[in-house]
Amino acid sequence: MLSLRQKSLKGVFSMKRHFTETLENWLQDPDRVPLLLVGARQVGKTWVIREFCESSGRDYVTLNFESSPSLASVFRDSLEPREILRGLSALLGKKITAETILFFDEIQKCEEAITSLKYFCEAPEKYAVIAAGSLLGVKLKRFNTSFPVGKVKISHLYPMCFTEFLEAAGEEYLLEYIQNAYREHKALPEALHNKALQYYQDYLFVGGMPRCIARYIQEKECDEGIREIQRDILTAYSADMAKYADSAVEGAKIQAIYDSLPRQMARENPKFKYKEVRQHGNRRDFGLGDGAPDPGCGAAPPPLKTLCPGKQF
Repeated sequence: MLSLRQKSLKGVFSMKRHFTETLENWLQDPDRVPLLLVGARQVGKTWVIREFCESSGRDYVTLNFESSPSLASVFRDSLEPREILRGLSALLGKKITAETILFFDEIQKCEEAITSLKYFCEAPEKYAVIAAGSLLGVKLKRFNTSFPVGKVKISHLYPMCFTEFLEAAGEEYLLEYIQNAYREHKALPEALHNKALQYYQDYLFVGGMPRCIARYIQEKECDEGIREIQRDILTAYSADMAKYADSAVEGAKIQAIYDSLPRQMARENPKFKYKEVRQHGNRRDFGLGDGAPDPGCGAAPPPLKTLCPGKQF
């Protein structure tokens, strides 16, 4: 059985994201509005959008406001789409039209670009504008102008699910067999069940971050290199917390809550408790008074609610 798994993992890693279908439907919608893709760092937002643009058959332009902060100056004089396109055409040395797909990457770095989504939506031309960003909730808390509410389609991208994990491993036939057995309410043969269970155990170790899965496919095993990538990602998350916190004290509180999550998830009682973050801790200690929402309320349901329906957040 092990040799069959190893054989299936040979070859070049090919990441397939189901979110591509959402992008295709959005582009074909005659009444489309700008699409804003949000999600944690390293979940593959930039990759999935670029792959979609490459396969769309349309011309496209990528603007990264983090790597090229000077791009923001194009949006400061006017938020009128035609003026923005004229400026971008002159800057990039290529004609940008209403048929060009515009990809605003790391859009949280440019407040004017976020505001411009409203005017792209209201323009008579149906511009194809996709924006992606991380930590947008933190950015909007500090927004000096109004967010284009109702003028954008907000979508979320999460880490790769187990189905995408199997597809990346080249196990489309195993996945199809599992899905058919599920629909027909049939048990898997022992050999297939053991193979699927081994992949699931590997997925629990590797997780859904694309870089980790790519390492797994490349090395054909769960090795220490995957753990190093995971630690790097966690370190980057901690750095973001410190970077966007209003003060060192607030940053320490956020980090403490974040560090407590594995312990809280492992408890038999699944309800989030502040006393698990700090001894005798309560909501007020962390800046939440009576009647304030719990962390995460008002945002899209996190994937943990789907994976762990018994948990309360």
